Amino acid sequence: MKAVCRFAALGALLAAAPPAPAQTRTAINSADLRSRLYLYADDSMMGRAAGTEYNLKATAYVAAEARRVGLQPAGDSGTFFQSVPLVKREFDARSSLAVDGATLRPWQDYAPRDPRRATKPFDGAQAVYVGILGDSTMLPPDQAAGKFVVIGVRFGPNLPPSAQVNRGALLARYRAAAGIAVVSLDSMPAGLVEFFKAPQYALRDGAQPTDTVGIPAYVYVTETVARSLLGAPLDGLRTGAAGKTVQGSLGFSESPAPARNVVGILPGSDPALRGEYVAIGAHNDHVGFDHTPVDHDSIRAYNGAMRQLELTAADHQVTPEQRAAIRVNTDSLHRAHAARSDSIFNGADDDGSGTVAVLEIAEAFAGTRARPKRSLIFVWHTGE
Repeated sequence: MKAVCRFAALGALLAAAPPAPAQTRTAINSADLRSRLYLYADDSMMGRAAGTEYNLKATAYVAAEARRVGLQPAGDSGTFFQSVPLVKREFDARSSLAVDGATLRPWQDYAPRDPRRATKPFDGAQAVYVGILGDSTMLPPDQAAGKFVVIGVRFGPNLPPSAQVNRGALLARYRAAAGIAVVSLDSMPAGLVEFFKAPQYALRDGAQPTDTVGIPAYVYVTETVARSLLGAPLDGLRTGAAGKTVQGSLGFSESPAPARNVVGILPGSDPALRGEYVAIGAHNDHVGFDHTPVDHDSIRAYNGAMRQLELTAADHQVTPEQRAAIRVNTDSLHRAHAARSDSIFNGADDDGSGTVAVLEIAEAFAGTRARPKRSLIFVWHTGE
């Protein structure tokens, strides 16, 4: 019962309604920041992911506020918006990966990683076992040329840093390979696989390196798939052992994605110095929403109580007993109220707080009689 009483204030916190939007004032104050943030991190913004219509909605609000407080537009063609060449990349459904003619299932048998570059086809490539990641006996790169290399990984506590999977290092080491398969999918959290599966966004500004040859396809595979590739379990398999024939190619499709920065200027008061600029900025986007809703209230209660205890503890650590006490409270919330599922990442701190803080700063400077001598340039960046 004491545990429940200790965090009884959580119920009141959850029941509190957000304040109604109000007209902001020139001076920076917490009420203005709160009013702006409740609007900017609202569910209606759907997480403001860069490259989506919801980020356009969020930046439209920022631009309207920049104009209202008195900034001059400094984006493209006399607007507040600076277009950013963002593209959406997602796994191409025409891709295929087969071993001895048996087609493997993406996201179940293997998880491909987007290299943001063209990948090599591997039709007819032979699988080869290059050893355990980090071992000194790993197959030399020259012996892996043109092969579909399979790499074992050790997992567990007390392992050296070399056991960590460094994708960039593996791609550099086996650049001449046709493909790279890391045997780690069985140990990968489901959320990480979903992240790889979801569309990703990349910058295409014309300065991207071109590669007519392509780089090796890179996938995470299960131990069952590794056994199919090599014709035997990894345990006891010698480095350099040849496996089966691999067919197919993996690709990612690209399509334009709407993305823009918001840029405004407050000219300086000194004619000799207004050509110099002080930049103030924050990123306007967050990470969107998930397709698997979670119980909003219990997560909020749990995280809030954890944070409170971390701040008050001398060592900023939460004890197992305290964690158990928090769970008593979240369980009581479940009994008192039906679960309120939520799939939206609201992004109040990342970086709604920065976005509205920059708006408050802009309004404060624009509304004062004593303008800074130098010009101020305010930029709300997309894509972090």
